[in-house]
Amino acid sequence: MPYTPDELWQQAINCPHASIIRSGDLELSVEFYGIYINKNGLGYEYKTCHTTGGDYYDKLSPTHIDMFFRLGYLDAAINIATEILQKKATRFEKYTSKASELLLKNINKKLCQLKELQQNR
Repeated sequence: MPYTPDELWQQAINCPHASIIRSGDLELSVEFYGIYINKNGLGYEYKTCHTTGGDYYDKLSPTHIDMFFRLGYLDAAINIATEILQKKATRFEKYTSKASELLLKNINKKLCQLKELQQNR
């Protein structure tokens, strides 16, 4: 069942899991796990917040926006947030793995140095 922007907005502001954020007199946002719908005098904007390296916002892709219109607010927000968090987790796992490898290499180097010092005593 396709939804209109106004129907999505009503679903969003009535969602018990979402936060409503007022930005002045003319702008209101609804946030769910970093997924935002902003309503201002010009209409609606669909965004996501990135907190790595500073806070900034990106517009959601047309595919993600279409998901809202097809699935409704909460189902789409859950799917989009899950997708974004999985990507972050994958990036973090890669980072953690590389950091762990470097840490292990550094520890092994220090162990070799200590062993060498112990043998030369």
